[in-house]
Amino acid sequence: MKILICIRQMVMGGIQVNAIDLAVALRDRHGCEVAFFGAPGPLVQLVKQHGMRFYPSPDALFCPSWGVMKALRAAVRQEQPNLLHAWDWPPSLEAFLGVHLPMGIPMLVTDMLHEVNPIMPKRVPNTFGVPALVDEARARGRQPVGFLPPPVDLVLNAPSAVDTESFLARCHVQPGEIVITTVSRLDPDMKTESIARSLDLVEEFGKQYPIRFIITGDGQSRAELEQRAAVINAGLQRTAVIFTGALLDPRPAYAVADVVIGMGGSAMRSMAFGKPTIVVGMNGFAKLLCPETAESIYYNGNYGSGDGSNDSLRAALGRLLEQPETMVPLGRFSRDFVEKNFGLEAVADRLAAFCQQAAEEPPSFLAASGEALRIAGVYFRYRLFQRSWSPVPSFAVES
Repeated sequence: MKILICIRQMVMGGIQVNAIDLAVALRDRHGCEVAFFGAPGPLVQLVKQHGMRFYPSPDALFCPSWGVMKALRAAVRQEQPNLLHAWDWPPSLEAFLGVHLPMGIPMLVTDMLHEVNPIMPKRVPNTFGVPALVDEARARGRQPVGFLPPPVDLVLNAPSAVDTESFLARCHVQPGEIVITTVSRLDPDMKTESIARSLDLVEEFGKQYPIRFIITGDGQSRAELEQRAAVINAGLQRTAVIFTGALLDPRPAYAVADVVIGMGGSAMRSMAFGKPTIVVGMNGFAKLLCPETAESIYYNGNYGSGDGSNDSLRAALGRLLEQPETMVPLGRFSRDFVEKNFGLEAVADRLAAFCQQAAEEPPSFLAASGEALRIAGVYFRYRLFQRSWSPVPSFAVES
């Protein structure tokens, strides 16, 4: 089977890493021929290192973009895929309107975000990354719907897989320090809040504990976060917070940690490294993975919304700092949790079945046309009633 994977931007991010990991597994385990389409970024290098073709897309400001759809149709004509696999809502919209509807190419949509987005096509196969969203999507009439959890390569992301000596030296980690790491894009959307809250607690707990907080990633919010970190370092009279920038291979940041604070795929990779992991989200959401919380985290995912305070993160981090003897057992529990539920090979096998089913689904021009009208209604209703113009809106209400 030939699959063309559609990604909005090939930048460092959980969605992109998941897509590449699964593409390699589909090729190696199931003999699929896989290529990528998206706006160029650092991860194009990784795609090519794995021997997969890449078709560049314009980095469009607005979605749907005529330029993106035109480039996608050109890639489809050259690649002749059996299936389009679109990750997230902008690629799904452009693949549906630009290729599926006019050219009749089967497609599959995968959403690893944290809501059932109404703009995504609902009459083509959809997968979601947490069971709660699968149940919600079915209740809202989406068919067919499947569960595709975020995958973790348990071999590459293992405690013994990485040499940490150079990374420790680069970050000037001293013996006896408690290393807390975050691996994340430093973007205002979703990411910055939890990092800022973590910085607040480093300032608070750093007066009592020898914390070294390592932030790996880059983005629009980096300068703002670095200013905050400079104030903290000055107040503590030591370098408690350090930024490494984005790393094409961020595994050393997980491997050196005593504790990891993260969300989504980053939290999963932390667990694979056998680290105590505090899952964070928006509005102060924070939950330490442990036997008491594992079922909730599995069903609802590595993200959530809190009550607006920093109490949950303070309690989770404070528990680990006050009881350091629990870190190693919780790290073992994290590794077991991932091995049981999120191993790359098992997830790739699940995706291969979804791809085969989607490729065999005969496209219906009549159904696709009706779906296009529904999407247009959702899109223009949002534009009509939103208070401010955003080139990439966040849709909150199912249609």
